[in-house]
Amino acid sequence: MTERDKSRFFDYLRQHNNLAAPAFKRWVFAPGMAFQDMETWWPGGRRRSHPHEGVDFQQYMDWRGNSHALPAKTKIPAMQAGTVIDIFEDFLGKSILLAHGRADDRVLHAVYGHITPAAGLAINNTVRAGEIIATLVAPVKADIPPHLHLSILVMTRQARFGEIRWESINDPALGRLCNPLDYL
Repeated sequence: MTERDKSRFFDYLRQHNNLAAPAFKRWVFAPGMAFQDMETWWPGGRRRSHPHEGVDFQQYMDWRGNSHALPAKTKIPAMQAGTVIDIFEDFLGKSILLAHGRADDRVLHAVYGHITPAAGLAINNTVRAGEIIATLVAPVKADIPPHLHLSILVMTRQARFGEIRWESINDPALGRLCNPLDYL
């Protein structure tokens, strides 16, 4: 994927949530938030049973050096145009599975986790790049603050409804998990 092909996800996220400079400089990642990390990052963190399937976006730094947390109800845009394949429960809210098209002769899928889907969003809907598809959920567990979990899965075919769940996302028969930062 070339720089030109990369998503404008961060631009969309900042625009829809009024995080333009000087409010936003860069993301801050604690140990446990990155792709393949083996520990959890929230208080009372523990070792994961398998590598982290994606990246957690929760904190950012402004140009003054102050750290900020994404609040509940932060608007979440689609990173690219796509089709809603599934909406399913996760341990903090819901997750949306979008098929975003092709990458390297394979179908690129994204799982946007720990969110509340936008009103009216349904399976088989098509969305535009930058369209708001969800908001972050309010904390349902006191020790886990609102955050967006984003996973990228590359498959040889389009996923089917009910095929991808958090319990099965690491199955190599489904496809290959990739570092989301390589696509954003």
